[in-house]
Amino acid sequence: MKKEIKIKGMHCASCAVVIEKGLNKIEGVKANVNFASESAQVELSSMQKMEQVNNVIKSLGYEVISDKENEEKSKKKALDKMKKRVILTFILAIPLGVIAMGPMLGLVLPSMFDSVWIQLILASIIVLINYNFYINGFNAIIKARSANMDTLVSIGTGAAYIYSIVNLLLGNTMDLYFETTGLLLAFILLGEYFEAVAKHRTGSAIRKLLELRPKKATIIRNGKEVMVGVDEIVKGDVVIVKPGQKVPVDGIIISGSSTIDESMITGESLPVEKKKGDEVVGGTINKSGSFKFKAVKVGSGTFLSQVVKMVSEAQMSKAPVQRLADKISSIFVPLVVSVALFAGIVWLLSGQSFYFATKIFITVVIISCPCALGLATPTAIMVGTGKGAENGILFKNVEALEKINKTKYVVFDKTGTLTKGEPLVQKIIGFNGLKESDVLRITGGAEAQSEHPLAQAVMKELKEKKIHLAKVSKFNNVSGSGVTADYNSKKLIVGNESFMKEYSVKIEEAEEYIKEYQSKGMTVILTGLDKELIGLVAINDELKPTSKEAIRELQKQGYIVYMITGDNKATAENIAEQLGVENVFANVLPGDKAKKVKQLQKIGGVIMVGDGVNDAVALTQADVGIALGSGTDVAIESGDIVIVKNDVMDVSRAINLGRATFNKIKQNLFWAFFYNSAGIPIAAGVLYPFFGLLLNPIIAGLAMSFSSVSVVTNSLLLRAKKL
Repeated sequence: MKKEIKIKGMHCASCAVVIEKGLNKIEGVKANVNFASESAQVELSSMQKMEQVNNVIKSLGYEVISDKENEEKSKKKALDKMKKRVILTFILAIPLGVIAMGPMLGLVLPSMFDSVWIQLILASIIVLINYNFYINGFNAIIKARSANMDTLVSIGTGAAYIYSIVNLLLGNTMDLYFETTGLLLAFILLGEYFEAVAKHRTGSAIRKLLELRPKKATIIRNGKEVMVGVDEIVKGDVVIVKPGQKVPVDGIIISGSSTIDESMITGESLPVEKKKGDEVVGGTINKSGSFKFKAVKVGSGTFLSQVVKMVSEAQMSKAPVQRLADKISSIFVPLVVSVALFAGIVWLLSGQSFYFATKIFITVVIISCPCALGLATPTAIMVGTGKGAENGILFKNVEALEKINKTKYVVFDKTGTLTKGEPLVQKIIGFNGLKESDVLRITGGAEAQSEHPLAQAVMKELKEKKIHLAKVSKFNNVSGSGVTADYNSKKLIVGNESFMKEYSVKIEEAEEYIKEYQSKGMTVILTGLDKELIGLVAINDELKPTSKEAIRELQKQGYIVYMITGDNKATAENIAEQLGVENVFANVLPGDKAKKVKQLQKIGGVIMVGDGVNDAVALTQADVGIALGSGTDVAIESGDIVIVKNDVMDVSRAINLGRATFNKIKQNLFWAFFYNSAGIPIAAGVLYPFFGLLLNPIIAGLAMSFSSVSVVTNSLLLRAKKL
């Protein structure tokens, strides 16, 4: 069983690594901890393990947020508390810095403040206020046998503080680092606060989605209107929605009509008209009229709950590039401490003072905190997937973001993807003396039990013309070819040309009609009785308005576009010509679509776009599967990415967003690695022999803190991207 746990108190990616290591030591527990979302996804062999999980997290110095309803309040409370700590720390650190460094700058202080003991008192209070750095830092080493950012902060500031106390007790008042301890903690804490505020903004999409759900709803029970909590609504309840109210759950309107704002879920700005028989989605806003609807999906089964779950799981999952960053973070801290010790010892052996060597050690330790590295990937993912969710583009896993950048081909299924999926009968021809109505009646008898869109077109025509079905028996569906049945003791065959030939049905009389209708992009269904052809039905499926534009956009981006269909070559090529697609796979059975995808994968990465039902295998086979949804059926889609609006243009938008998000990840990782690669040598004093340049530990702390803020801010720029 899977459980998501919200964790309070993580300061960097190394914190996440420490918790992950601790949890994975528990037998029967597999954990994945995400620093950016401040949560852990754990797989438990039994619920009895949950107590052990909570105890391990608490023992490492972190807090479990058990009340998910108050999670947002808890985070705001933690931010307020951190803000107060920042203010109090600076109130003490600024005077400490002035007292310690003022005389060096020519500032004359009153005699009562010109005391090293005041520096000790102020520094000690600052250390006590920020005790959590030291507890968490040493807990990581002692209990998890690992190290995190707090370990580096506690080692760096602790070394400066203890070194200063020892010198003070020995009477050496010249070599003191009290102001370094105080100002370092102040700037690191300030950086953490800005980082927390920025990181809080990256998760705004999920919070907005959760806020869509109303807490109360009006339902009819025992003939009376009753106000109940949304969680109390059960399937089948009749719900009343008045103007301005939010729809509480998913359902079907049974009376009344209105216009509904579905923008937060689909990204569509214009309100949608709804009437009796139409679906409504929980979380959308009723703009005008009142209506009653029957609850169909409630609780975790609603569309909104599925979207929140999908986005949360995507944000919790890790792309391969993030796993690499996490691995580096886990070994980075001990490596940094080793480098800092080595640099200090080298300077000591070269004749520099212990004071100088200590300064080098502290500076290297402080500047090397791997926060920016840990934030690089998850913050970009949170913003990218959140922006997608706001626009009806749902990333089910983050690996798709990485794989999109390695793809060359986009393969579109035709029916229901490039076309509306609502084919209509355009022409009926009878042979051997049969009337059109007889052809339709007999063909409909065979197609009645088929779920194929073409069969549905025949059934729709029958219904409109009020023609009764022929009674058939022994129905058999042959996927991608047609159907067979028994009718009046004869073999009834309904399907394409090759299917007719397979059963030796003579179709010469219909060949001219077949060519004519196929040249117009229609699909032809033939009906045979024993070996005689009795009818032809020509069906046309309209292209979606945005299909041609979407394909043109993808071709501009350098993609090679293919269309795949079960239609014969003539029909397929006609439709492809209308769309501007040069590459076509025709006469492909549903089960063979994956083989065509696999064939293309030998020469490049493939994105498969389909309806998520008939194309499930092909979507799974592709490097990236994009499933066009149909409103509330998101949960059953098979792709890595789900397009809620069923709009082909969103395929291009999804690819653009995937590329942009991964580019942000690469930018963030570059700057994080560049920062540490450049910062550590400078902190170690490599420029000192040549230019006399030595980095101050306080500047190092400031630079370290704001490197993390810059990475998060860069990720937040994704929110401004136009799709």
